[in-house]
Amino acid sequence: MISSLVFTAVVLLTTVFATFAFYPTSASLEDTWLEYWYFLAPYALLSGTAGGYLGFSAARDTEAKEA
Repeated sequence: MISSLVFTAVVLLTTVFATFAFYPTSASLEDTWLEYWYFLAPYALLSGTAGGYLGFSAARDTEAKEA
């Protein structure tokens, strides 16, 4: 779960960097998705971590059924 949290955080930070680097009005958070960071950042971290956990659980269960 920690690795999926770290991976999701890196993807989120990369997206933030790209928004500031390539978005025409990057000087301000207004008119970008970052205006709603207080909802979107925790949601992205939680859903990414949950997806990593569910993927790991599915792989573990599939491996257990094969044995």
